[in-house]
This record gives sequence, structure tokens and C-alpha cells, in this order.
Amino acid sequence: MKLKFLLLFLLVTGCSHTTTKDKDIVDSKKATKVTGAPTEKHEKHKKKPNAKNSKERLTPPNVVVQTGRYTVVAAKATPTQTQPLDVIIHVRLPNNLKTVGQSFRYLLHRSGYRLVNRNLFPTGVSHLFSKRIPAVHRRLGPISLKEALNVIVTPCFKVTENLTIREINFVSTQLCWS
Repeated sequence: MKLKFLLLFLLVTGCSHTTTKDKDIVDSKKATKVTGAPTEKHEKHKKKPNAKNSKERLTPPNVVVQTGRYTVVAAKATPTQTQPLDVIIHVRLPNNLKTVGQSFRYLLHRSGYRLVNRNLFPTGVSHLFSKRIPAVHRRLGPISLKEALNVIVTPCFKVTENLTIREINFVSTQLCWS
């Protein structure tokens, strides 16, 4: 009989828990709550910007958002969203792609980038684009998109990007020219 009461007591007290307040969820130095207001804890110790520390004055505090019961994420762009060619890909090129040029365009298709006009290609790129894609290049990854593009154009050329208009061009590396 005592054992039943003891078990019942343990079950009842073992299920109780304390709740955390909203301000306890966020504990980063410059973090703000979902509402955007700075946390009370860190507001007291916040440095006042001065002329020497202009970066601190111009940089907004990190905003965090609670996405789940135990998950808090920073509300900012990911590195691959700001640098689309740095995204990691794992790709198998379809069999209907026969040439280096077709494969290159296939990889660029969903990146938001495009090739410059053919007239602006360095000498040899148009010739390389008409060649068959090597079998070893049909499976790439995990690798960054920029590195995959560089692999396809061989060591003779290096991919360059124009960030303003999101165009891809090439530079000769002098490795293949004597």
C-alpha cells in the first residue's frame, strides 16, 4: 500500500515543471526578441556608440525568431543566399547533355546567373564548349557550384562572375598555352 502511494507521489511530482519567461529564451549579447525590442538584461550594459566605433553604430542588432519550442534562429540571409555560386550541389548530368557548353548551361540554369555573349568569350572557350563532356564530369558533388563550373571548363580557364548583372565569363589561366 505504501508502495502505491510512493509511486503516485513520484508520478505527480515528476511531471511538474517550471516555465521559462520570454526574455530567458534569448541570451545573445546583441539579440532582440521576436518583437524587435532589445532584451532588458542586455539593455543596461549596452555600449554607447562613439566616433571611433562607427561600425557598432551602423550595425543593427541581430534579430532572432523563435521557430519552435526549442529552436531560435537568426533572421538574416544565409551565406548561399547572398553568394548563389557558393551553394553546395550534388548533380548527375542527364544523358541528353552531350557537350561541355550544354552541361555548363544546365548547371547555371537555376542559379540566377547566365553566360556572357559568345563574342566576349576568350579564345578557346567556344571550341571547348563544342567538345563532348567527359564521363568523369557527369557526376559532380558534393561541391560548390562555382567549383563545379571551374571543373567543367578544365584548368585552362577560370570562371569569373559579374555580381552586378549576374553574368559568367572566363579568364585564361595560361596553364594550357605555351
